[in-house]
Amino acid sequence: TGLEVRAGDTLFLAQPGRAAFLELATFDRLPEMSAGLAELIRQLESGEIEGIVDQIDAPPDMLQAARFLARATLLPSEQARSEAQLRRLGEA
Repeated sequence: TGLEVRAGDTLFLAQPGRAAFLELATFDRLPEMSAGLAELIRQLESGEIEGIVDQIDAPPDMLQAARFLARATLLPSEQARSEAQLRRLGEA
């Protein structure tokens, strides 16, 4: 994929190893950062509010993280949620 620059983007320069770590750490936090989006999707899908999920204008990685968070909250224990999060990181 190509690099798409948008107004308001921030460029951080780092050594390759540090940059990889920072990218992985950001990916790991995406579900937490997309909690509001996950709740919006839940409300749309349950019919609590009107609208169409496909009309949400959010980056694909945020949508994926929000859907992951929604699924993870349904898991029976903290251990199961942690295991799911580790699998998600392993698949990244």
